[in-house]
Amino acid sequence: MKLAYFGVISIGTPPQSFTVIFDTGSSNLWIPSIYCSSAACANHNKFNPGLSSTFKNAGKSLSIQYGTGSMTGFEGFDTVVVGGIPVKNQIFGLSQSEAPFMAHMKADGILGLAYPRLAASQATPVFDNMMTQHSLGHHVVLCLPDSSVLSSIFSNISSMARAVGAYSANGDNVVNCNNINNMPAMVFHIHGQAFTLPASTYVRQSTYYGCRTGLHSSNSDLWILGDIFIRQYYSIFSRAQNMVGLALAR
Repeated sequence: MKLAYFGVISIGTPPQSFTVIFDTGSSNLWIPSIYCSSAACANHNKFNPGLSSTFKNAGKSLSIQYGTGSMTGFEGFDTVVVGGIPVKNQIFGLSQSEAPFMAHMKADGILGLAYPRLAASQATPVFDNMMTQHSLGHHVVLCLPDSSVLSSIFSNISSMARAVGAYSANGDNVVNCNNINNMPAMVFHIHGQAFTLPASTYVRQSTYYGCRTGLHSSNSDLWILGDIFIRQYYSIFSRAQNMVGLALAR
């Protein structure tokens, strides 16, 4: 089951390549650096600023906390190429430590696509610099998902989990795999429209882990409609109109 979407970017001169998760829920770009001693960095590509003639140290530290992990390090500027489009003097993070969970990520780092106000240390996101430098305007749309869960405050998620017959185990809301066909659908009402998720979309099946729902609680009162929602509904994030468009995916 697809739980994250990623692609290859390059940083520096000459370019060093990295696989990154395209995350619409955060705004910073960061990758592992050669100065990272965490186990999570051992099995990922690491950026060497000494090999790039265009790298500049920003002289600022960086710390980012995600729902499933964190990183600390420092910031620098360099040329970043995404989809063949170069972004000069792009600020990005070079990790010096990463949470153990990140050792299991297939991607090396994260490229945040959200609004600048969500950026740690007030960094300008890659997408914003790309629009400015290449006169793309605000008519570019993003069709990328972010988190692999449905997330909200604990009371909301607990109620939903109980309603579908899930029970808590090791931090997950687990269900009996034999009951999936009989489990109720979830219906989200957004702007007067009903968006239905059948159990087959919100339950992740694994030979090793069994069957777990994609329901996770958080300390925020914001809802995250992650991949289990976006796999079912094609999503367009438009900066031109500051809106999200949703349609049933084919």
